[in-house]
Amino acid sequence: MLRLRRALQEAPDGQGGCLADAADFKREAAALEVRLAGLQALEARCAAERSAGRNPGAKAQMLEVRSAELCLAVMEMLVEAAGYYALASADSLLLHNEGPVGPPYALPALQGMLAAQAEFGPDSAIDAARRRLVAELLG
Repeated sequence: MLRLRRALQEAPDGQGGCLADAADFKREAAALEVRLAGLQALEARCAAERSAGRNPGAKAQMLEVRSAELCLAVMEMLVEAAGYYALASADSLLLHNEGPVGPPYALPALQGMLAAQAEFGPDSAIDAARRRLVAELLG
């Protein structure tokens, strides 16, 4: 979240300000922070159950799914903040001669978002965790 806040403060909004001041981005960032707080509470519950010698069961699987979803949401917001610069390819000759195009978080954000989206495919670990969670909850 710290990297996201910094990126939003650096990214221009096209009207002389930064994206951190834009209402839509403020609302999205606040929603992500609320989701992060919920994830931290769920993690604390899982840790408490483990320390008490109990199996957290569905809570641990829900933690895995929610953390992957939150990671994807943060990466998507970083890509949105980078705008067109997220699509720039890392050409070694260009980087050697001219330096990187766009903000430093642009390309890693796109790579992270694509990697996170790959985790949500039909044969992914997240999908398997979702199936285990449903199976455990339904009996």
